[in-house]
Order: sequence, then C-alpha cells, then structure tokens
Amino acid sequence: MASRIAAAAKGIRFASHAHASATNPWLAERIAIKEHAGPAAETWRKVSLYVCIPVITVASINAYNLYARHQAHLEHEKHEGHEKVKYPYMRLRAKPIDASVKELKVSSVPERLPRHIEIVAVTAITNATAAAAAHTKSKSEESLKAHHTWTNWGKSQTCNPLKILQPRTLEDIVEIVKNAKVDNKKIRCVAGVELETGVTVGALDKFLQRHDPPLAMPSNIVLETACFEGILATGSHGAATHSRTLSDLACEVKIVDANGTLNTFTREKNPVEFSAAVCNLGLLGTDTYPARALTKTHSKSEKVLAAPDAIRYQHNLQAALCVGLECVFKVDEGFENPIKALNFAINKIHEYAEQGEFPLNLTMDMRFIKSSDQIMSYVYDKDPEAIFCTVEILSAAKTKGFEDFSAMLAQHWMSEYKARVHWAKLWEHIPGIVPYLREQAGPQLDQFESIRQKYDPQGMFLNKTFAGVLGHS
Repeated sequence: MASRIAAAAKGIRFASHAHASATNPWLAERIAIKEHAGPAAETWRKVSLYVCIPVITVASINAYNLYARHQAHLEHEKHEGHEKVKYPYMRLRAKPIDASVKELKVSSVPERLPRHIEIVAVTAITNATAAAAAHTKSKSEESLKAHHTWTNWGKSQTCNPLKILQPRTLEDIVEIVKNAKVDNKKIRCVAGVELETGVTVGALDKFLQRHDPPLAMPSNIVLETACFEGILATGSHGAATHSRTLSDLACEVKIVDANGTLNTFTREKNPVEFSAAVCNLGLLGTDTYPARALTKTHSKSEKVLAAPDAIRYQHNLQAALCVGLECVFKVDEGFENPIKALNFAINKIHEYAEQGEFPLNLTMDMRFIKSSDQIMSYVYDKDPEAIFCTVEILSAAKTKGFEDFSAMLAQHWMSEYKARVHWAKLWEHIPGIVPYLREQAGPQLDQFESIRQKYDPQGMFLNKTFAGVLGHS
C-alpha cells in the first residue's frame, strides 16, 4: 500500500514538474542543463578512471626510473672523484670583507678558456691573402668556402662572407687586418668572442664565487653564454639604479685599428677617446678587453647573492630563440613616464589580443640604470645621477607582426619621451629611425665619427647600419 502511494506521489511530482516546465522558461532551462550534465559527468568520470589514473601511474613510474638512474650516475661520479660545484642561494659570511680587495684580475682564472675570436671578413682570395693564409694556417682556423652563410644567435641577422677567420692570437688579428687593407675589403667582428682574458658571463661568475671573499658583478645581463667583449662593445646593461652599463666598468681597451696597429685606450690617457673605444660597436677595429676591464666587482660584508640563482640570470636561456626591441628614455621626477609608457604598451597588447593577434608573445620588462658618459651609449647624459628606464619586448623568433607592433610602440615612446634604442636589439625597421637618431644625438654621433675616422679612415669596419647614423649619405 505504502509503495503504491509513494509511486503515485512520485508520478504526481513528475507530472507537475513537466507541466511547470512547459510554462516556466527558467525551469525548463534548468531541466535541460541537468539532462545534459548527466552524460557529460559520466564521460569525465570514465576519463578520470580509465585515462588520467593510468597516465599518472605510467608517468610516475617513468619519473622514478629517471630519478633512480640520475642517483646512480651521481654515485658513480662520487666514486670517480668528481666534485660537484654547489651554488647556494646566499653565501653568508661571519667575518668582515677585506677592504683592500678592489681589483680582480681575470687573467688568473685557473681553467684557461678557449682562445679564439671569430671574424667575419668579406675579403677576396687574392695572391696576398692566399700567401697570408698559407703563412698563418698553423695558427688560425680558416674557412675559404665562398658564400658561407653566417647567422647570429637569434636568427635575425645573416650574411654571406667570402671568408670566416678564427685567429688564435693577437698577432693573427693584426695580420688579418693588414691583409684586408691590402685587398681593400671590409671586416666585421662577430659578437661572441673569446680572446686571451675574454670570458663568458657564466665563466666569470664561477670564478668570482671562488674568490675569497666571494664577489659578484654590480649587475649583469641574462645570458650566461654571452662573452664580455660583445657585451661591453654594445653597451649592454643589467638592472640596478646604483649601477650603469657594463661598459662603464671597463678600465682599459685594446683595439687593432684598420692599419693593423694595436692601440691602448685608458681614461687617464685620453678620456674622450676612451669613452668612444669602450662602447664602440665594432666600428673602430677588432677590440679586446684585458684583465683590468672587469675589475670593479661588487661585494657585501654580510652576504652575496649567487648570480646563477638570481632572478635575471637564467641557465640555458639562450636555447629559446627570440627577437626583441628595447627603448630607453630618461626618467622624470616622480617616475611618471615609465608608468605611462608601460600602460600604453599593455593597452595595445589587449587591443591586438581582442582581434586575435599576438605579436608580443614572450615578455615585456622594465629596468632602471644610471646614465653613462660614453659617447655612443644609449643612456649617455651629462648628468651622472640621471636615471634611465629601459623597456624591452620579446617574442619568439619569426613571430608574425612583431616588427610592425614593435615599431608602433617605439615610435610612440620616441615621440612622447624622446626614447633611444638599444644598439644590440632590433631597431633598423623603425620608420624614420636614422633621421630621428641624428636629431636626438647629432653632436655626440659626430664626435664619435671624428674619432672613428682617425682609426678607420677607409671605413674597413663601417657597415650600412651605422653609416647613416654617423652622417654618411
């Protein structure tokens, strides 16, 4: 009896429910959602049970096997006598740092790095160069393949030099320059050189950490494989309002000019020529930065942050090929213009995203550094306490629309804040960039050009990119 009453009541509810749904759109919608959710929930339940759990199980087993093999490898290295270098996040010191430590000679690095410099030399194979090649064959690696293609790290610059030379000594460089002069050919030094005391960011950092007391650069760039010759010649920078570009750390520069003469530049000897020689963009000759080029290291009496673990220092970051543009402008009082510049870029990113376009797909970062007194520096200013803001945008290599998007941002920052461009990043694609740079920094560019003419009157090291910037038609 009770069961029949319950069944009847149940039937009444269904009937009333169906009747209500026919007259109530909201209730009808809720019923439709409930009916749809039932099969969907069952599908995801089966996915969880029969797909996710097995996949997680297999992945866990694989991870454990990899871990076990890695532990076995470490145990093997331990028995072989290999000592693992440890990088703690902080190096604590209980004793004060010796105040007399002011210089660090990089030439005392115990592990001698490979000594070579790659020079892209657009030279013809004449009798003079052939004889020179035969003479230096034992000292210098040489590629004589015609139309050999050279490409930079970011795959954004390519060229087809007739010869690629890899001198091993300073004498090799001098001889190569002299032979190029005889044949009236141009030479460009590839960014990324290791000559004598030339070291990479990572190699120098390891050496600084082994020093007693441990030392570190005041600021540094991100890429650990970049060499300091290229970093200094382009005026690259880190991030710290108390520090300047890395070029400002240099104490001495040696340059082999277009005549094959080795010139030594110091601030004491000639401060004006020294300021042009440090950040020279490869336009004065093939340059080397001796041991004293990186002597102004930084230490703290309590603790030193290990650079490999710092935020702006990433292992193997160079594996991600990307393109980038960086604009630099002087910060106003109150830091209002950096905020406006960043907000403008963010709004544009959202505008493009709403249209389904993503020309900026990696990062946009903002850093602050002090001014520089080097003639070709993009943060050049007569006020030594001036602060500059750098805004960098990065996208994966070959990203569609990046050049147009970055040029649009650059033009806005140039018109609103008189922004300059980072020489080592993309900038040639910006419409009207050469006349703009001439207008903004004509006197200092002309001053650098007069020094360049002294050491390279025939333009052996001058390329099309900077010819217009320096006033050549």
